[in-house]
Amino acid sequence: MSCVFCERDGKLTREHVWPQWVRPSLDHPDGAGTATRTIIRPGGTEERSYKARPANVVVRSVCEECNGGWMSELEQRAKSVLLPMVEDRGPVTLGATDAETVATWAIKTALVAGSEFDPLIPRQFYAEFYEARAPFGKVRVWIGRTPHLETHTIDFRPMTVRREGENPPASPNGYQAVLSVGHLAFYVVGWRGLR
Repeated sequence: MSCVFCERDGKLTREHVWPQWVRPSLDHPDGAGTATRTIIRPGGTEERSYKARPANVVVRSVCEECNGGWMSELEQRAKSVLLPMVEDRGPVTLGATDAETVATWAIKTALVAGSEFDPLIPRQFYAEFYEARAPFGKVRVWIGRTPHLETHTIDFRPMTVRREGENPPASPNGYQAVLSVGHLAFYVVGWRGLR
């Protein structure tokens, strides 16, 4: 198997979609809560509920070098900016550097969340992000607030994007992701092929 970002072949590591540093902020005093996973596919919906600590989603699509290297460095840069928003400690003003860090983290998190999705979005999204390691091209990030601390959400969907009057592409050429962890929410959209 190859890493979705650097495309090197080798052993893939377990990558937490949500960083482990958010978990203490989300833990409920009564212990593990109920996690519900809903998978929506053409032809039906599959739903499973189980006892779990919050923000425990793991994928195996990233190599050790990426996971322990640039991705870990990004997590450390983002932590001090994101944790006050996750915990809703009050209004936050983002300067240009912090805004870029938050957007980079949101794109990385959306791509990781979608890395095992079937069908996989075009590999170019991963390759371009790996090369830039910053917001790039046709990707947009919106940030918001949720009222629920103990909730986390991952809704990743490949999509097809076209101009009005054009035929839709045969396969996904974009994605959208709604992500929330604690009081922090993101909407990330990326697409290819339109000017």
